[in-house]
Amino acid sequence: MNRRAPSACARRQGCEGIRAHRADDGTDGRRAAGSDASGSGLLESLTRALVAGDADGIRSVLRSDVVLVVDSGSVPSSPRITDADSAVAALAALAGSGTTVRPASVNGRAGIVLMRADAVVAVLAVEVRAGLLSQFWVVSNPEKLRHWNRS
Repeated sequence: MNRRAPSACARRQGCEGIRAHRADDGTDGRRAAGSDASGSGLLESLTRALVAGDADGIRSVLRSDVVLVVDSGSVPSSPRITDADSAVAALAALAGSGTTVRPASVNGRAGIVLMRADAVVAVLAVEVRAGLLSQFWVVSNPEKLRHWNRS
């Protein structure tokens, strides 16, 4: 099981090696997401904005130089989004209609799980810098989400 922090992954060539993990402590990640005082309120705000489809609410918790690294499993490579407007659009698209959004522990970091029809469709790990969300590692590659969807 890969326990590398997403930041180590990002320092390499993209995020090919990132793995998303279920919380092993029985909290479904709630404690991990809430334990970071600077990030818990941001994640709660982001979760509310994603559920509501509120682009301004999403934007309000992001740094203007936010970076999203997306591992969708697509070829030739997954996108790296490096501006707030594109990040807002990408996050809103991930959390489209019928999506359940909940906090989770991802690689030991605070994060969010997105589900549709009882299946995990994306896992997001986040980094906080200067009081705002500065970096996201998004895994939507179905192959890498298999263990999230086991019974």
